[in-house]
Amino acid sequence: MTDPSYGAPGWYPDPVNGGQRWWDGTSWGPYAPPTPRPAPAHAGSPPTTASEERNWAMWSHLGPLLVGVAAMLMTAGALSIFAFVFPLVVLNTVGNRSAQVRAHAAESLNFQLSMLLYSVTLMIVLVVVALTTFGVGLLVMIPALIGIAVFWVVVMIIASVQASNGGFFRYPLNIRFVR
Repeated sequence: MTDPSYGAPGWYPDPVNGGQRWWDGTSWGPYAPPTPRPAPAHAGSPPTTASEERNWAMWSHLGPLLVGVAAMLMTAGALSIFAFVFPLVVLNTVGNRSAQVRAHAAESLNFQLSMLLYSVTLMIVLVVVALTTFGVGLLVMIPALIGIAVFWVVVMIIASVQASNGGFFRYPLNIRFVR
C-alpha cells in the first residue's frame, strides 16, 4: 500500500511503532537495526587522576594484607592462601587501564605467589623435621613461620606506603612469575 506523504525510498520514522523503517517508494520494508549504544565513558579509559592511580596502586599491596589477615582470623589461616587473588583482580581490571597500577599489581601478585611457595615449602619441611626429631625441631621451625608472617606484613605495609606516596617498592625475595 502506498503512502503519498513519503516520496523517495529511504529510512523514515515509523508512524506506528516508532523507530525507523525502510520505505521503498511503494511499501514499507524492514525495521532499521537498532543503533549501537556508545560505550560507557570509563570502559577502556585510564583512571582520570594521578591520585586514583596512586590509590589503586596502594590497594594492590594493602588488599592482600587485609584479605590475608581477615582469612586468618575467620578461618584460622586456612583461606589466607588466597591473598594473591586481590592483586590478580586489580591487575586484570584497573591494570588494563594504567601501566602504573599494572606494575604495582604485578609486583604484589609476584610477592604473594612467592610467599605462598615459600610457606608451603616451609610447612613441608616443618612436618618432616617435626616427625624426624620427635617434635624438638619445632622449637626452630615455629619461630621461622612467625618470622615469615612478620616479614610478610612489614614489607606489604612498606609497599603500600610507597605506592600511596607515588613511589614503587620492589619486594625482596620476589620470584617474577608475572611481568
